Amino acid sequence: MLTRVSDAADNARRVGDLVIRLIAWVSVPIAVTLGALAHQVVHVNYGDQWEMVAALLHWALAASVSASLIAAANTLLLSRQKPKLCVVVDFSMLSGVIIALLIAKKGDPLLYLMALNSMQIIVLLFFVAYLLYKQGALSIRGVINAALAPALASGIAWISASLIVIPPSLTIGTTHILLQSILWGVIFTITYALVLRIVFPESLKGLIDHFPMRGAIYRVLHLK
Repeated sequence: MLTRVSDAADNARRVGDLVIRLIAWVSVPIAVTLGALAHQVVHVNYGDQWEMVAALLHWALAASVSASLIAAANTLLLSRQKPKLCVVVDFSMLSGVIIALLIAKKGDPLLYLMALNSMQIIVLLFFVAYLLYKQGALSIRGVINAALAPALASGIAWISASLIVIPPSLTIGTTHILLQSILWGVIFTITYALVLRIVFPESLKGLIDHFPMRGAIYRVLHLK
């Protein structure tokens, strides 16, 4: 689909902005939700014997978000007929993994994930802010929109959900932990959507315009 986009600069940037916005607006709240409920997720799914993994989940989720955005950026470069730049992106990612492994050569998984995140953020900032922009596949406004909106909405949603439903203690039963966690996630999701609807209506509408059943979504969100 991306390769069929017109080479007109404005059209290519619009499509690039939509792709990056969609990936960021979906992946960031998922990462924040699972990160906020890291101990509960590990407890319910794997049991107390895996509790130490919860401390790693935040960093692993952050790495997943940056990796998703880098993959999207790579796809946009490929759609602009820039395979050599895609090789540069892939080589940079591989180099980042190797550097992270060397930094954590003693086998500390937390140190590895922290180093990997740092390397991926460097790659992400460089390729999203520079290569895609230089190739006319992304605008500065699109980058800011993709980063600011989910960060602000997730922060407000996290505060709201935590004030209404305190993340459940691991001392209560598994069923109660699961139910309270689901309730926390529902409140987070609703608040996240409301912040996007109120603060970023035009950007939200730009995405929904390409969704199936967009008419029903417009009615639910009271968008015109």
